Amino acid sequence: MLDKFQRVHFRREANLKYTKLTRTDFEKWFHEIMEQRYPSSYQCVESMQGDGGIDGIDIDSGTIYQVFAPIKSDKAKTKKKLGDLETAKKTMQTHNAQLRRWVFCNKDEKLTKEVAPELMTLKQKAEKANIKLEVWGFKAFWNEIKQLPITDLDGLFGESPTEASLDELAFPEIGEVIKYICDNFPKVNRYTKIKIPPKDKVHKNGLSDINIDAIIMGRRQEKVVSQYFNQIYDKTEGNRISETYKSSYDELKLSGMKPDDIFEELLGFTGVHHFTGQKNLAAVYAILSYFFSACDIFEDGKNEKP
Repeated sequence: MLDKFQRVHFRREANLKYTKLTRTDFEKWFHEIMEQRYPSSYQCVESMQGDGGIDGIDIDSGTIYQVFAPIKSDKAKTKKKLGDLETAKKTMQTHNAQLRRWVFCNKDEKLTKEVAPELMTLKQKAEKANIKLEVWGFKAFWNEIKQLPITDLDGLFGESPTEASLDELAFPEIGEVIKYICDNFPKVNRYTKIKIPPKDKVHKNGLSDINIDAIIMGRRQEKVVSQYFNQIYDKTEGNRISETYKSSYDELKLSGMKPDDIFEELLGFTGVHHFTGQKNLAAVYAILSYFFSACDIFEDGKNEKP
């Protein structure tokens, strides 16, 4: 069973892939997840010569999966893709098989809402034919992913930090991550003084629950990070790193990047994709959470009206 930190980490990693992958890359990832989730019943359907309206099939439940992950939002193509239900019905009838459930996995959830009337009509038609219709977004997909054994999750996303590794976090792991930041971040000569932030800063920046949970988890060891900077030889190092984070944040924000994407970039800068050990990964979350609180990355909400 996953502990809280593992759920936070794997959910963030899964959401990152869900958001970034498109077309065949997304389909391959979808099939990989489903084949591990249902190893004895799920089959990927090759589409080189036409898939008969079927991307994946679960032979035990009589379920057809249709996956749609366009590079750009396309309402017309989405509507056309909904027509694959009829194609799938005909394909199943040709083979004297009963279609019991049809799952439409459209990663563009905003677009799914735009075709809601068509989906409602399609659902009503499906019910008359005794077919259960479901529309999957990330939450539904995550419900499948989190059921996988920890060994499968580690294989898909890499090893995850645990609550135990966070609770045992010490100076050596923090020092290794700080060295990585100093070696890879652009050098900044000036420094920003670390300060105490408003308590509700984490809720003022339009971050998703996924990344808010990551910050809250990392905050459990902010005190250890603070103690590290108070005891190191160069007392200004924390302030210089603070300015480096702020400069990077300002540049990313100026580029028009969304808050969740900025957070993911800063997490990458901190080493989330570099380190593999549980304690080092725990240190990555703790350090970014510390600087999220202690310097001017993201907004502090002071000028917002209640």
